Amino acid sequence: MKKFFCVALTACLLLTGCGDDESETVDKTSVDKPHVDKLHVDKINIEQPSADKPANFYMERMTDNYSKRNYSEAASDATEVIRLDPTNVDAYTYRGYIYSAQGKYPQAIADLTKVIELAPNNVDAYAGRAIAFANMGDYNNAVADFDKAIALNPLDPANYEGRGMVYGNIGDFAKALADFDKVIALRPTVEAYQRRGKCYEALGDTAKAQADFDKARELSQ
Repeated sequence: MKKFFCVALTACLLLTGCGDDESETVDKTSVDKPHVDKLHVDKINIEQPSADKPANFYMERMTDNYSKRNYSEAASDATEVIRLDPTNVDAYTYRGYIYSAQGKYPQAIADLTKVIELAPNNVDAYAGRAIAFANMGDYNNAVADFDKAIALNPLDPANYEGRGMVYGNIGDFAKALADFDKVIALRPTVEAYQRRGKCYEALGDTAKAQADFDKARELSQ
């Protein structure tokens, strides 16, 4: 079955890549900004490694490398943090996001699953794992994780957007439409109107589809 949308994870957990083509494509290495605000990492100003706080030094360097898109170095730092502190949720979360940005989805899923074991209500882990599952074509698990992320944070439009794209890929356009309705209510963007327009188009409502495509063009000007 031809894909309705392509889901891809950037390092900051943004779902992007809606255009005029029938099948969307995404540059999986593109990052608008580091997603550190949702990872709740306390920045600690340490210029040199400290004998009594080595994990903090590596955490600081990891976040710096991550913000600069130095993913290999950031992953190495995260691994060192985990070696020193095997229950460090933020290190597993960062490394999971880094692996996803590199297209290493099984490794990303493993790290984000560890986060969920350590912190069962970590919304970032469910959202990130959902997108990794989606990129692997495991849509059932992707929907289940998006469901959990939405239950934990019902005001984040990115999770409705991700779930809507997954529903589009499996041909459930009615559910996809409902999710993009929610996205537009929370954050009306060009991409959201384009995606909802495609849902209307797939459902045979050409008038509403055209209205959404027109709105998308208006917002893009």
